[in-house]
Amino acid sequence: MSNQKRANSVIGDVIKNDIIDVLGLSDLPKEKQEEYRKLAIETVNNRTFSRITDMLLEKGAIEEFEKKDRDEKEIKEFLLKHGINLEELLAEEALIYKAQMKTVADLLDAGIDMQVKAA
Repeated sequence: MSNQKRANSVIGDVIKNDIIDVLGLSDLPKEKQEEYRKLAIETVNNRTFSRITDMLLEKGAIEEFEKKDRDEKEIKEFLLKHGINLEELLAEEALIYKAQMKTVADLLDAGIDMQVKAA
């Protein structure tokens, strides 16, 4: 299999598989799996909100956004009015997150010691 085909296969797996499957955690108890899913969802939501905030700041619309009620339909309409598609951003961030976690899992499986140093 060529490198490109292998890469496309990995990307396809990341896109269609649940985060638990991507990370190889399907043998964990269901409660632990659900904890990982919730953490993944929270991370994706936080990343998406951060991107939205940055985009609205660039457009000078953050103050208007902060005054909005937290009605989901109203927020989606407001974002679309400013050229921001919430569903697309969520999907992008979910894919990025899954790909990053897959990369980390693969590196750990390969025995590469990853150290994160505090700044």
